[in-house]
Amino acid sequence: MYGISEQRNVPVTMPDGTVLRANVYRPADPGTAQPAKGKFPVVMVQAPYGKDTVGTASGMQGGPEASSETAEVPYLVQRGYIDVVAEVRGPGDSGGTFNLLDPQQGADGAALVRWAARLTSFQTDASGSTAPPTWASISS
Repeated sequence: MYGISEQRNVPVTMPDGTVLRANVYRPADPGTAQPAKGKFPVVMVQAPYGKDTVGTASGMQGGPEASSETAEVPYLVQRGYIDVVAEVRGPGDSGGTFNLLDPQQGADGAALVRWAARLTSFQTDASGSTAPPTWASISS
């Protein structure tokens, strides 16, 4: 079983320049709490309620909201899945304006899925930092 490594408020730039925010929960080495190396499948949700609505207490401790769409799913992360909780345009820390059933929400969802798909492998850069991919690296 893995521990859980957490990256909060990760910026994800959409093709039109709007920045959405996501929390990324990765399997972690239980001894070091560092993100585990290897390839992991991704589970993602995009919600209009704000990615921080539930808070870490219920999700990390397995409370009743632990598998809701506004909290990480510790059961899956501890078993080797990356969990992404992303905000739609407008709420929380994401830019833009929320419009229910706006086709832009679908386009953003597709861009978020492409971005999240790049999270499946844990890698570090030359300095040892672990930055998620940017839109420019995805579309190139």
